Amino acid sequence: MKKELTKKVICLLRENQTRVSLNSNITLLDDDFIIFLKEQKVGVLTSCPSGMASSFSRLVGVDNYTVFEDKIKKLVAAGVHFSVNMVVTKENLHEVRTTAEKMHALGCKSFAATPMGLNVEYPRFDLLLNVEEVRGVIADLLWIEENLKMNVDILEALPKCVFSEEVLKGKHHFLNRKCQAGRTVIAVSCNGDVRPCVHNTYSYGNLLNEDLRNIWQKMNDWRSMQYIPEECKDCAWLNRCNGGCRTSAKVFNGDWNQKDMWCTGRLTTPPPTQKKQNIELKPDTRLRMTDNIRIRPEGEDAFLIYNKEDDVYFMINKVFYDLINILQEKHEFIIGELRNAQNHEQLYNSCSFLINKKVLKIIE
Repeated sequence: MKKELTKKVICLLRENQTRVSLNSNITLLDDDFIIFLKEQKVGVLTSCPSGMASSFSRLVGVDNYTVFEDKIKKLVAAGVHFSVNMVVTKENLHEVRTTAEKMHALGCKSFAATPMGLNVEYPRFDLLLNVEEVRGVIADLLWIEENLKMNVDILEALPKCVFSEEVLKGKHHFLNRKCQAGRTVIAVSCNGDVRPCVHNTYSYGNLLNEDLRNIWQKMNDWRSMQYIPEECKDCAWLNRCNGGCRTSAKVFNGDWNQKDMWCTGRLTTPPPTQKKQNIELKPDTRLRMTDNIRIRPEGEDAFLIYNKEDDVYFMINKVFYDLINILQEKHEFIIGELRNAQNHEQLYNSCSFLINKKVLKIIE
């Protein structure tokens, strides 16, 4: 509705090397704005409750499915990267595959089906899926991935115990999602209030009258085990889950540290070991630092590293932080030149780790 203001915000963020994506129902996007999104390399996430025009109109409340479809075609033609998310309730549960097929036919390559969570102020328990219905949505996504060759996802952090053992053994993007409220993400309301996530209504401060660093520190309760359900604390998947959505748990069971509504019990089999790239480093191996590495201190001996180019983030200690500073100053170097920097074996292991994290690249 305010395209010029949105453009200014996007340009400001892009000038400061910040990744930007746009969440929109896309019905008001015009040709000029679509070209702008392409030029600024801004991806779009849009919602489609159904690929059937009658269901779409009934669920949205406006008869504009034709407009929505036309905008999808224009995004495809312009080469703008976009994903379609279908929020699944009892009303459209049986239309997931049909909707994906329709989006695929329009040129969409990425499709998410996300079981509806609970709104704090207006929880719709009548539309909420049960455990078996959630598992049905997961089965639909696997069918879509196999038969339509689309990239599939679930845009909320479902508790890992709702997935079958067979699914947990696979390499699915949605298995990487966990509750990160107040840990690696925050939400800023239009009035400046800072909340742990978009679902959480509690404000820890306001950007208009308080520094973000101070507000972030007040969210330490979210970075502790305080809101992890007791029965989840000895789960083998805890570090990959954090107990599911804490806000939905509060709405459904009365408190932040209660179990998620789709939690079925702790898992005893640990996640499969992630295979790291087998890297052979020699004294004459030439390496280069990836551009746009950003580092944020999280304490005296903890730093968060974000690789903007590949969207990878991870935690390191002070020793690793000092090494990365040395490598950043050199930018491109031969590993043998660094032998005196630290223990030979430790240096090679550190560089291998950074290559796996895509912070370092081998120059052929």
